[in-house]
Amino acid sequence: MRAFVIALCLVPLWLTGCSAPQSTRLTGDDMDEIAARMAASLRRCPAVAARTADSPLWVVTINQVTNLTSDVMSEGEKWYIMARVQGLMPMLALRQEKNIRFVIPAERRDAMLADPNIGAQAGELTEAFAAGRQPTHSLEATFSSVSRADPTHRTDAYQCQFQLLDLRSGEPAWMDQFDFKRAASGQVWD
Repeated sequence: MRAFVIALCLVPLWLTGCSAPQSTRLTGDDMDEIAARMAASLRRCPAVAARTADSPLWVVTINQVTNLTSDVMSEGEKWYIMARVQGLMPMLALRQEKNIRFVIPAERRDAMLADPNIGAQAGELTEAFAAGRQPTHSLEATFSSVSRADPTHRTDAYQCQFQLLDLRSGEPAWMDQFDFKRAASGQVWD
């Protein structure tokens, strides 16, 4: 009887303690959503809306990514996020329809060349890779978050702010922010 009571008491612990808590960190799906919302917002911007495929080329360099979230992001993670956003279909469509190119800074290219994990991709990053491009605009990204948590629930409200700066005039050509929440539940054991 005593073994039955102990087993009955352990069942709730087993049901909640065996599953790991979900995560509220940024995901690939979040990046897909940011890219889609960013491309839609850029299309509504008067400076971009007036452009066509025959407009003079804009070369946009992503020069600063700031992480103010509660998530620890390495430099590689921050730049991976931006590379993912710039390489997704909504942003690639801007290349064809509006003659806008998003590029990585030269120093990021140099860091990738020095990275032994790049391997076969290094052939694409030769000196000629960036020789002919002159940025006309710069893009800055700032990620911030606010967290609320108790022992069984956590919610992170993220905000991604972007600013596109015209390098010739020094004026912002576009600014926007994108907000979303991530929630997780599960027993937290210390």
